[in-house]
Amino acid sequence: MKLEDYKFKNSDLLEIALTHPSAVKKDKLDSYERMEFLGDSILNAVIADIIYNKFTDYSEGQLSIILANLVNSKTIVKVAEKLNLAEKIVLDSGEEQCGGRNNPNNIENALEAIIGAIYLDSDFKTVKTIIMKWWSEFFKDADKLFKRDCKSQLQEIVQKKYKVLPKYKIDLKEGEAHSPVFTISVSIKNKYKFKAQGKSKKEAEQNAAKEMLNFINCNLNE
Repeated sequence: MKLEDYKFKNSDLLEIALTHPSAVKKDKLDSYERMEFLGDSILNAVIADIIYNKFTDYSEGQLSIILANLVNSKTIVKVAEKLNLAEKIVLDSGEEQCGGRNNPNNIENALEAIIGAIYLDSDFKTVKTIIMKWWSEFFKDADKLFKRDCKSQLQEIVQKKYKVLPKYKIDLKEGEAHSPVFTISVSIKNKYKFKAQGKSKKEAEQNAAKEMLNFINCNLNE
């Protein structure tokens, strides 16, 4: 996995994609800002296309959560680090001295610009192949990450679909002080309500959220 995985036909595009706005001179064509805009859109479209076809049983809300995790700043910077991208960005001396080379925002912007440059130099199919290679390890864990936190998933889906937040309520606490069992209910607009138990409030909330997610995925995403 390296930046050279794609060979540019027009090397000017790569030069622009690696040029921070601080380093733009009169004889330079441009900085990476416009390509960053394009690359951000291309990245989202490619990742959306891949997960749509990879996770065929997932709802729109579930796919949205996976997409958000795959295109967030943290993931983009991790990919850029594997490409050793920071050392290739062109900065002026002032930006360099201010720590701009290791600024996550600069690194993220540069990678998005490179994706835009690859698209301009080739086509959607080619840039998709490159993104699939660079993001391969993150695709493997995408659904695992999604499955770990049912409460966050439910919140995103409910906010988008109903414009409200799920409400959690402790219905019952049983057992000994050192080994309690919580029964917690989660509801949406007092219309849908599901209960679950757990050895802690957090576990019970997650279990209740999971019950409601299962219902939403089966009944409310048609």
